Amino acid sequence: MHQNILQVSLGEDAISYITSRSTISVFFENILKVATLYKYTELKIIIDFKGIDFVTRSAAHQLLIEKESFENQFHNSYIVFRNKNNATKKMLEIIEKTYKKNEKLNLNIPIYEITNPDELQTLIGF
Repeated sequence: MHQNILQVSLGEDAISYITSRSTISVFFENILKVATLYKYTELKIIIDFKGIDFVTRSAAHQLLIEKESFENQFHNSYIVFRNKNNATKKMLEIIEKTYKKNEKLNLNIPIYEITNPDELQTLIGF
């Protein structure tokens, strides 16, 4: 089967800083529209960072979330990043390490509904 390649640039329109999650979300919504419109089953997406000087922590985190979500939805597809500068590489590496670490953390914290002060006192043992 022929694999389709979609190359997209994050650095269009003279944007050199990516500072928000919403920018990344809209970017991936557009990629999803293209993949759905053309009914791609196998897709290699090349995201080009040429012209991007800085990506905030929150934007980098959203980028990894959206990448993983897309690859889970389109099982025969994957996303690669190209032309990242050193600052962007480092930010993505840091986020990837903490993202994977936090993903494994599963806290089973009970949630109690307290409707009056007596229930609270009973709960905390007074």
